[in-house]
Amino acid sequence: MMEGEVEPACKQAAVDYLQTALSADPGIKGGEASAPDLAARLAARGMDARPAGTLQAMLPRGEASALEVVYPQYGGLTASLTDASVMLVANQYRVAVGRRDVETLSSTFDVRLQRQAKAWAVTEVIPVSSPAAVAGTPSPAAMSVLAHPGILLPGAARADLLSGAIDDRVSEALLALAQRWKLHVQVIRSGHPINVFATDRVSNHTRGRAVDIWSIDDVPVIDHSTSAWRSVMQAALQVSREVGGPQKIGAGSFTDHVHQDHVHVGFD
Repeated sequence: MMEGEVEPACKQAAVDYLQTALSADPGIKGGEASAPDLAARLAARGMDARPAGTLQAMLPRGEASALEVVYPQYGGLTASLTDASVMLVANQYRVAVGRRDVETLSSTFDVRLQRQAKAWAVTEVIPVSSPAAVAGTPSPAAMSVLAHPGILLPGAARADLLSGAIDDRVSEALLALAQRWKLHVQVIRSGHPINVFATDRVSNHTRGRAVDIWSIDDVPVIDHSTSAWRSVMQAALQVSREVGGPQKIGAGSFTDHVHQDHVHVGFD
């Protein structure tokens, strides 16, 4: 984890859990990746296997699997630092036993954790590993975002744009920012908690009205001293009055523990 991370042990626990669950070599045990294998791997590291039930479909029988986490970003963190949502974008590499071709699957996971005693433990895993159902026709703005070489999108975010369910203001904001910076998007809609974490308020992400950017010009936002997060927030405030980041920099902006590692741009 990078210097400046809030509760790095929390993010590390989420990463360790997913990599343990989704890294398998079925060739070791008769060429099958079975449910007991997954549970045994987690149990061997003292991890509760029950939250991993949602991951079993991502380990087809007879396939080896390895997971590469792109970045773990907070989706929520209580002020008491006892409950958290960590959203992980990851690439899963799968290959069938006896074959050489590798399938790459881009997935986003909402991993829920609680601090138990002095350690963080995973309590739930919500994966988004397949494209969302198409709900309409992508707008010209959404298509421009999808084609833009300076806007890097994980699979779930691409599916969101293709669904036609994302507010054009989000796409237009990304296009405006991408005129100056290379942007790595973490989430738009899919993979984000439905409600603002630990509240009963529906998130603007759920409404298709927000985007989170975790890296700018290949420098993670969490690297506060060298990232261009402040300039991006200032530019975003020209079009939005819901801009979150490492510091509050003016009217319409906000900050907290959660937004130390990304820039949030949203619309009411």
